[in-house]
Amino acid sequence: MGLPEELFVGAVPKRVCCPLCMEIMVRPVMSTCQHPCCEDCFNVARATNPLCVVCRQLLREAQPARFVREVIDEMEVRCEYCREKMTVEALLGSHAKSCRLSPTVLVPCPNAPHGCPVVLLRKDMPAHERACRAKLSSFGSFVVAQVYALLLTVLLSIVFCWPHLLFFCVATAVVSAIFAAATPTLARILQSREDRLAAMTQGRR
Repeated sequence: MGLPEELFVGAVPKRVCCPLCMEIMVRPVMSTCQHPCCEDCFNVARATNPLCVVCRQLLREAQPARFVREVIDEMEVRCEYCREKMTVEALLGSHAKSCRLSPTVLVPCPNAPHGCPVVLLRKDMPAHERACRAKLSSFGSFVVAQVYALLLTVLLSIVFCWPHLLFFCVATAVVSAIFAAATPTLARILQSREDRLAAMTQGRR
């Protein structure tokens, strides 16, 4: 349950390798025999075969191996996922909770702005996202928003084109009034011409 040696930058001293998992120790502890190992490895060994693998003494209550931990914490490693360079302390601390590529980091659903409260491991999020109800409802919201945008566009078009429409209506009304006022006069003129033509026709007879 340690860290693979391949992640480390530079040479790794053998004294920081766990005698149980053969990897670089994580949270090293030791029993009364003073042989350090990973905390998780110690707990497993004590529950299954409670003897030190180095000296075969009985494993008693674990004590923190502070000196070994200080040495390991200052060593430089690269993140397994994003390949960023940092110390072991940073890798196991803040970076373990914030790595943008780690599948074991908890992330909120991308549809959280639309009301989805789900928080999952990044590796499990794609399956949830495909079936997320908030995503489906957000599509409906998108359609409604597009309809509102269309209505707003029509309204703005009416507002900005209103002066031209008003001018057209006024011009039409003026022309209609002129024709309405001129119609009786034109009718009288035409009637007068018809009367003269009729009188002339009768005189010739």
